[in-house]
Amino acid sequence: MQQTQQDTAFKELARRLEVAELAMRRLPPSMKKERQDLMRMWRHVANLVAQASNAQVACRRRLRPTEQFLSKIIELEESLTNFEGYVTIAKLKKGAQ
Repeated sequence: MQQTQQDTAFKELARRLEVAELAMRRLPPSMKKERQDLMRMWRHVANLVAQASNAQVACRRRLRPTEQFLSKIIELEESLTNFEGYVTIAKLKKGAQ
């Protein structure tokens, strides 16, 4: 993966996290339990973003992607996809109420 591809992929994941976070924060206060659960998941994904960002610095120093960075990106992608799915389920549940 080239440096610009890494940056683009990482920025796209960060953008997806922001969109999902906004959707989570728009849930009504009456869905307190769901919001708490989603907030825990969001913290986990946000921590993965920070870890991937730190690993990306090592990639820039070595001028190539490191195994740690690639594994963090894969883990981040999976966790973010799960988080987006749960946010969608909560939004659907909100509509059913």
